[in-house]
Amino acid sequence: MSSWDQLIETQRLQAQSLESLANTIRNSTAITLQGLTVTGTFTAAAFSISQVLTPLLGGGTLSTSTLTIVGSTNASPTADTITFKTASTQRLLIDHSGNVVINTGAISSAATTGFLYIPTCAGTATGTPTTYTGLAPLIFDTTHNNLGVYNGAWKWTHVA
Repeated sequence: MSSWDQLIETQRLQAQSLESLANTIRNSTAITLQGLTVTGTFTAAAFSISQVLTPLLGGGTLSTSTLTIVGSTNASPTADTITFKTASTQRLLIDHSGNVVINTGAISSAATTGFLYIPTCAGTATGTPTTYTGLAPLIFDTTHNNLGVYNGAWKWTHVA
């Protein structure tokens, strides 16, 4: 076999392998890829990263300057959600309207986990937070036991 024939055969086998992979992906409900590099846009009808990215990244880390997750453009966008789970339990949900839900419901009065944490500072905050239209930052002053919200200026309420 000439080197030209070998090159053609190699290209044919590579194309056949890519087609086989494409068919596997199209026909699978779950697939594990190691060493995946995506440059540009990755589109999937449903995409799940489980066990802290281990199956996808082989125990590595996700390194990106921006990670954008876009809901689908299907006929039922009200069903679109982004869910974060640990130990197979929902911990955070962002629904189609932008509502952010922490945990799945009420926690016990004796609970030691499941709380929402906000930032603290030792003393009255004086900085001007970055503005996000329609949103207000919170902080807790641990020196004076005050809960603060910024709305053009810091507003404080004492927590007894």
